[in-house]
Amino acid sequence: LTRLLIFLPLVLSSPIEKNFALNNALKATVNTSDYRLPGNVWPSSYTLTIVPDFGNFTFYGQVVITAIVTKNNTNDIILNQSNLKIAQSDVNVTDLNKSARINIQNVLLDDVLQRLHIQCSASLPVSTNLSISISFSGVLQDNMLGFYKSSYEENNVTKWMAITQFESTYARQAFPCFDEP
Repeated sequence: LTRLLIFLPLVLSSPIEKNFALNNALKATVNTSDYRLPGNVWPSSYTLTIVPDFGNFTFYGQVVITAIVTKNNTNDIILNQSNLKIAQSDVNVTDLNKSARINIQNVLLDDVLQRLHIQCSASLPVSTNLSISISFSGVLQDNMLGFYKSSYEENNVTKWMAITQFESTYARQAFPCFDEP
């Protein structure tokens, strides 16, 4: 029994030291600012509709985000998203100060940084109030993150439900947003 107690801490300490060294190596190669939004547009409110489809375990929805431009010479509106389907035709941006639609040059999805880049044709002046409308779709996963599926049994019948876990950065798996802690 004494050998077991001595051996066990040695086995448990070895992987921790290796992981610590690996984490330090990763910190040296990853620039954490790459994963932060630039802060050139700041949200003030969200109006969100999400509709689950339990027939094929997908969902679709629309989010309308009211936001303000906080930095000059901004052409890009950058939000978080992860594993969502969004087409350029699904994105509309309106200048609420002028009640005018803003032309969108391109919409890009970056799966590595989990971003949605909305490239506007013209620079947006600071203090411009925006309405950003985005339609999207996705798959209901079972990983307990974002907007996911779960089930329970009732009278030997499986009942499906959709559940959310948005904290701290998992809202982006359900809808395009500014979900940084």
